[in-house]
Amino acid sequence: AGHRIRSPDKGLGGMPPRHLSSHQPQAIKNGNSPFEWIQKGGHVNDPASDPLRQNSIDLYIGATDNMKPEIRRQTLSRDKVRGTVRKGHPILSGPVTPQSIVEYEYISVSRRGRARGPIDWALRDLYGLTRRIAMVVPNYHAMIESMKETDLILVLPGMVLDHVSMDALGLATFEFPFPLPWIEAFHAWHPRHDTDPVHRWLRETFVSRFQENPARYDVRGSR
Repeated sequence: AGHRIRSPDKGLGGMPPRHLSSHQPQAIKNGNSPFEWIQKGGHVNDPASDPLRQNSIDLYIGATDNMKPEIRRQTLSRDKVRGTVRKGHPILSGPVTPQSIVEYEYISVSRRGRARGPIDWALRDLYGLTRRIAMVVPNYHAMIESMKETDLILVLPGMVLDHVSMDALGLATFEFPFPLPWIEAFHAWHPRHDTDPVHRWLRETFVSRFQENPARYDVRGSR
């Protein structure tokens, strides 16, 4: 049977299925173990570990999910979010400050429909400021290609932006001028796969993929 990989967004995995297939060891290719990438499945509010426990997926890649105690989890990367705007956006014409970033409306990306998060809490607690949220979308694909036609700001982690053709889409980014918590990308699996050689190769491949970018690579070990 093939190994089923689930992620809210392929950008978190950092590797499309065709890349995985082309890098399979010959022994695995001969064993006919294809990979299936599943981006949808289950209710957005269901615990991410449920399909691992139920054996409906074999590997989960995420960034914000809590896992049940028995689920193995390994950190792949730690990263910060950046503001994504069209090239020539007026916010880029001078220093980016807490005051300047609240002059424009934002697109919030949340599968659960959450409009606000750490950026809003920092603005409120440190500066007494509030962002204006124009819309909430379930994933960045819904807006990324039309960003060059608007002054809206889209907030994305660098691990996702690495897989966006910024120049082709006419986009640029900026750093937020205050501390924000790290986002940790991780992969998770059920202990039943601990000794599966193909599954072990799959996990090692994802670790190696993130290790190619040492500036953000930070494996903390599995638990």
